[in-house]
Amino acid sequence: MIAPLLAWLLALPALGATTSGDAQVLGQLATGAEVPTARLEVRLSSSDAYGLLVSSADGRPMLHAGPSGRVAVGVSSPTAALDLRGSADNGDIGLLVRAGNSSGTASSAQFAFSPSVGLYQHSLRTRATSYGYFGNGIDFYLWRSTAEPATLGASRALSLESVDPSTASFHVQPTGAADAQLEVSRGTITGGGYMLSLPIATHSSRARKFQIEPLGDRGRAYADLLGMRHARFRFKGQSDVLGGLIYEDVPESVTGPGETVVLDYRVLNLVMALQKAHERIRALEGELLAGQGKKGGSE
Repeated sequence: MIAPLLAWLLALPALGATTSGDAQVLGQLATGAEVPTARLEVRLSSSDAYGLLVSSADGRPMLHAGPSGRVAVGVSSPTAALDLRGSADNGDIGLLVRAGNSSGTASSAQFAFSPSVGLYQHSLRTRATSYGYFGNGIDFYLWRSTAEPATLGASRALSLESVDPSTASFHVQPTGAADAQLEVSRGTITGGGYMLSLPIATHSSRARKFQIEPLGDRGRAYADLLGMRHARFRFKGQSDVLGGLIYEDVPESVTGPGETVVLDYRVLNLVMALQKAHERIRALEGELLAGQGKKGGSE
């Protein structure tokens, strides 16, 4: 009885034992846990810095998971749930997700976006083909309330896709092949969607505006007159108060050589401005008479 017991005790691994060969565990393995609940279970204590740490030959962290539950790849102190180290070398990819579509279809999603419950998932899907330009793109799918909560969104809302060797297209609610850099479709009609902009954002084309005309000489003279700033001043050593214009604000239409204001130009400018003011008064009188006529007719 004693001999078998001693043999069993001698066979137990010593505390802190090391091995230079291979180790094989046929059952479950636990560190920090008395009874493992998985093939490999790591249970941290309050003093542990890492639950899992994989280092390079020179001691740099390659992969680790800490007490906060954050996972880091190539980063010593993760600041997100998953923190990946980037690089300035464009040949060094930070994250590669090999779940895209290699044909014109888009049945596989590479990323899904969901609230904390894990339902109502929007998705991002990519397509890549080697036999043509159409079929290479990135598609954004939205989940809508008519779908099952646990399914991926299937409403294709936006695509970024190639059109030709040097052109790409921004395609809204896409259908068919885009033929412009910005294409708005309707899901069934290529390019048949609508674009709406508020009046404040309407461009300045004369074809889209009413009552617009060139300013003209009289209009420019009127604008110049309104833009002039008069000032009152006194020369040093003199008591007389004078009046005049600030030259820096005087329009070119009344200036002459040597930073002077030409009186003849000034008079001509004033006459043309008065003519423009008279035109505006006549137009206003016409609008008032027309308004009174409409009011009388309605009564």
